[in-house]
Amino acid sequence: MVLLPQGSQAPDPLIGTLVGGRYRVTGVLGTGGMGRVYAAVQEGLGRPVALKVLLAGKAWDGDPLHQERFVREAEGASALNHPNIVSVYDFGLLPDGRPYLAMEHLVGLSFAEVVVRDGPLPLSKVADLIRQAASALDALHSIGVVHRDVKSENLVLAELPDGQPIVKLIDFGLVALADRHRLTKKGFVVGTPDFVAPEALELDHVLPDRRADVYSLAVVAFELLSGAMPYEAESMKKLLAAKLRGRHRSLSEAAGFDFHRDLEALIAQGLARRPNERFTSAGAFAAALTTVAREGSGAKATRPIDLVRRREPERDTEPTERPTADNVWSFAGDNLVIEASTLESLSRSAALRRRAKEAWFLLGAVVLAITLVVVAAWLASS
Repeated sequence: MVLLPQGSQAPDPLIGTLVGGRYRVTGVLGTGGMGRVYAAVQEGLGRPVALKVLLAGKAWDGDPLHQERFVREAEGASALNHPNIVSVYDFGLLPDGRPYLAMEHLVGLSFAEVVVRDGPLPLSKVADLIRQAASALDALHSIGVVHRDVKSENLVLAELPDGQPIVKLIDFGLVALADRHRLTKKGFVVGTPDFVAPEALELDHVLPDRRADVYSLAVVAFELLSGAMPYEAESMKKLLAAKLRGRHRSLSEAAGFDFHRDLEALIAQGLARRPNERFTSAGAFAAALTTVAREGSGAKATRPIDLVRRREPERDTEPTERPTADNVWSFAGDNLVIEASTLESLSRSAALRRRAKEAWFLLGAVVLAITLVVVAAWLASS
């Protein structure tokens, strides 16, 4: 959810009301996949706040599973007082039973909007943005919390009262605590497709750990550097299948100009298919990126960027169900929900491809060994 300096003044029954006996609603800041954010003022203190409220009259209205996401967001965001994590001041219920969060009012743009406005960013700038985002994630991970929905839209380049820029991590609706699960009425909530880690697509009933957030952060860095996404697929099924196979584009392929091999290798490690092949923490990934930036190992050429492939940010539209032709997945807000049978099918297909690949490698090794033996015998006899 991106909070802008001035919200729309569309008619809304909450505008002008006093929420929770202390927050006077003054306008609408924006609408996301599941909630609407209002501008408000905390009476008595005169402090501007942002009120996030679950949308009414939708499929999830009154659904305890979706209302629990708001509770998770309050728990996740309030677990730490960190400069790079949006502050949550209060939590409560409206008279109609919908939950609300009273949060820090951010003025700024999401990373996604920054990329669309400015195009691919210089490596030094990206390294600084990722460093701040990684600091927030490491703080969460240190208390056993995994965000699970790290993406460009959930990282805001905000402005402090003194005008200084600062990165803020927002939207903890999918945060994973130790005693939580990811099963919903429709299937498994796996996150935002472009940013979700491959292991979140595997049907093992185990929540991904902090290395899934590292993967998503690497996708964010990829987008900031190239203006595009690592995976380019014609359909959702092909996108998820490509993720399970671990086949992504290089920065150079996606951007249309060349990047140094050290930077390419760093990003590839962050996007590794297997969690144990990635950086062990978000901070380690950010530190490596900073080192490469200081050494000047960024873009090597200045060929024109393919603007057609640049990714647009999320728009403030009403959430819709976006099932595919075979109706095996849908969206809860911006997050993909996949049926268990579909996850099983995707995982099985990826496993079969991996085994076939391993079999071909083994066959090749056997053929090579036999060839070497034959050649050695021929040389010995001649």
